[in-house]
Amino acid sequence: MVQKQSQMCLVYFLTCWLLVIACVSPANPARRQLDSPAKARANVQVAVEVLDRNEIRRCIALLREAKELDPELPEARLYLALVLAYADPGDRLREAARELEELLAKKPAHVVARLHLGILWRLLYTPGDTSEENLRAGNQAVATFGRVLEHEPKNLLALDAIGALLFLMGASPYDPKKLEESKTYHLKHIQLKPDDPEPYCWVGEINWTLAFRGNRQIREDYNAKARKPLEDKEPLPPNVRQDFVAKYGPVVDQGIHMLKKAIKRRPDNHDAMAYLSLLYRLKADQVDSPDDRKQYIRMADGLVHKAKQAKMETQQSPPRREPLKGKKPRLVALVDFEFPELLDALLGPPPVPPPPPRTAP
Repeated sequence: MVQKQSQMCLVYFLTCWLLVIACVSPANPARRQLDSPAKARANVQVAVEVLDRNEIRRCIALLREAKELDPELPEARLYLALVLAYADPGDRLREAARELEELLAKKPAHVVARLHLGILWRLLYTPGDTSEENLRAGNQAVATFGRVLEHEPKNLLALDAIGALLFLMGASPYDPKKLEESKTYHLKHIQLKPDDPEPYCWVGEINWTLAFRGNRQIREDYNAKARKPLEDKEPLPPNVRQDFVAKYGPVVDQGIHMLKKAIKRRPDNHDAMAYLSLLYRLKADQVDSPDDRKQYIRMADGLVHKAKQAKMETQQSPPRREPLKGKKPRLVALVDFEFPELLDALLGPPPVPPPPPRTAP
């Protein structure tokens, strides 16, 4: 009897021991389910570290595994998309965009992911290309940034991005309605943060584009009917000048006003100086007095020299270096939009057109 009880106790003990082993075993599905989120987070952390060592392939592998381990972990998809888009040397922008779209399907209010998706669509858009696929990419970028503004109406990055995109889409092929719409977003930026010089420069550039195209069209219409064609350096005839002033006088005046504000906020702003010079030349085509015309042309010529000097000094100044201590990991900096070269290329004003030859009044 005693022996039988001992055997039963031994069986019970072994059964309990096997159950404990089964519970803590990595092969147990329940244990795997508990460990997966932790393992996914650990993978993401290691991926952040290895990217700083430029181990791109390993970083991608870790993030893919993290995404499989925990499909609800937003950092896994977000970081994977950023590495595919900005760090991987292959052309994987569309793959990166799909990752962000899958993340946003689960978390529609994830503003950072939507901003990066908008940037990816902007990277897929080529200014001046009128193919259906390219226009779809541009419109998709505008719509994506627009969704950001639905959640955060004061998001400056989204406002600037839409304004820059609409300008590019309206400049070639020329669409003045898109340019006017572009201007509204930069004016919203000014309302929210009036000390920033960039939106003032954008408004000045947009207004110059509108007025320059209008001036050229007015001259072409006149030359089509005139016995003696009007040369570019010649002032407009009085009746033609009045038409130009009626249509574009306020546009030129607003552009000049905005560019002066841009220069006041950043005195070395050579782009603003260059566009102000171009607007002064258009203003010279709007004044009645020959002396006033001469004065605006002199002001325009003087600004060309100042803009060149400011640009030269900017290029010669030593680059700013970030202190190594406390520097963010590369992936974290990407998430925080701390990649100024890319943002400048995407959102900054296009190059200033060369000034016309010195005109004789």
